[in-house]
Amino acid sequence: MFSAFIEGAEIKELMTKLLTGDEFDFYEMRSAEITTCMAYSLDGRLNKEWFDEQRSEEWIKWEEAKPSVKNIIKGKRKPQKMKIVLSVPEDIAVKVHPNAKALFLNLSFGGDKVVVTGASSQREFSLDKTLDEAWNLQLTKFFKKICAVNYT
Repeated sequence: MFSAFIEGAEIKELMTKLLTGDEFDFYEMRSAEITTCMAYSLDGRLNKEWFDEQRSEEWIKWEEAKPSVKNIIKGKRKPQKMKIVLSVPEDIAVKVHPNAKALFLNLSFGGDKVVVTGASSQREFSLDKTLDEAWNLQLTKFFKKICAVNYT
C-alpha cells in the first residue's frame, strides 16, 4: 500500500494544487470530511436528478466538487482536520491494471502534516500483488511530479 506524508511548506503547495490547480481534476470524489467551526460530511455520489443534462457517471469529479470544498474551508483559520477520498475513474483504473475495479487516493490533513495513502479494489479476487504495485508506482510518480513527499 502506498503511504507518504507531507510536511511544512509542501502542505501549502499541495493544498494550492488540490484546491486551485488541475492536477487532481480527473479524480472522482468519493467522500470528504471537514472540521472547521462544525463538522461537514460530503458524499461524492452524483445526484443525477439535480442536473439538467443526462449524467451517466456515479461519482462527482473533483473539478466540480472543489469549489464547494473551498467554500467550506475558506477563512482566516485552517480546518482543524480534513479527509478527502478520491478515486480514479474505472475506465482509467483498468489501464493501470486489468484487474482494477477502483483505485483510491486518501488525503488526511491534521495538525502540521498530510498523510497520503493509496488503496485498490480488485474486479476478481487474487493473491497477486501486481495491482497494488502498479498503483503504488503511479502514485509515487504523481506525487514526485507535484510536490515533495516522505515515503513510509
